[in-house]
Amino acid sequence: MFMRQYDILQKFIFESADIRGEFVHLHHCIKALVERHPYPQPVLNLLSQALSAVALLSGTIKFEGALILQTETNGAINVLVAQSNEKQHIRGLAKWDEARLEEGCLLGEGRLAITIIPDNAKDKRYQGIVEISDDNFTLAFETYFMQSEQLATKLWLASDGHRAAGLLLQKMPSDNSDWAYWEHVSTLAATISDQELLNLDNTEILHRLFHEEDIRLFDESPAVFKCRCTKEKMEKAILTCGEAEIETLLIINPVIDVTCEFCNQQYSFDKVDVARIFATS
Repeated sequence: MFMRQYDILQKFIFESADIRGEFVHLHHCIKALVERHPYPQPVLNLLSQALSAVALLSGTIKFEGALILQTETNGAINVLVAQSNEKQHIRGLAKWDEARLEEGCLLGEGRLAITIIPDNAKDKRYQGIVEISDDNFTLAFETYFMQSEQLATKLWLASDGHRAAGLLLQKMPSDNSDWAYWEHVSTLAATISDQELLNLDNTEILHRLFHEEDIRLFDESPAVFKCRCTKEKMEKAILTCGEAEIETLLIINPVIDVTCEFCNQQYSFDKVDVARIFATS
């Protein structure tokens, strides 16, 4: 069994057709999630899959900025967010209703929003929304790509609480002569098990699934858990509260602590800091 101890994305293509694929394997990113938040196992598994999905998505489109996956559903998980940027710096967050977890419905019915916020403020912000149900990220993502990008897509996600992995296949725009081959390779890929996806090397996976196909596997690229929070962003959060409210809080406590929900990094501001923030706003 191959035990991967680092986090990577790796692309491949089918030489005889306009079909591309990509793997993601996350180990340290999942470890970072666990170290920062004591997620229950079902929540951690779903959040891990969301991180895999957003990493795969960030590897298939060209952008510079933030790529955000967020659910709005009626299940036990109130908030689920996974983010990546063009460098595959990823982070994630989930909030849940403890009492409802035992019901077994994590997301339930609702929407999955995929938003791209460019670093360049002059560039247009983009958002695509699809329905999600029965905790099924794979179907929601496949629907998103078909509706928003007009790309036939198949996605497989796996997680075990310590690691997460994903496999994505996409049919690139071409004439319809490739559809039969697309169905062929999709059927082959669908035979992969969660344990194979989590435990095998990508070369071995490709051999098991497509040993009769001509495939080119590209070099790996790293993925890393890295939060985008900064002191400047936390200062903006203080500004949004309003000066009167902040001054009231300072009467109760001489120091205001602001904690990033993603990474649990804490930022502290005293009266001098607050005065400077509002004076320069």
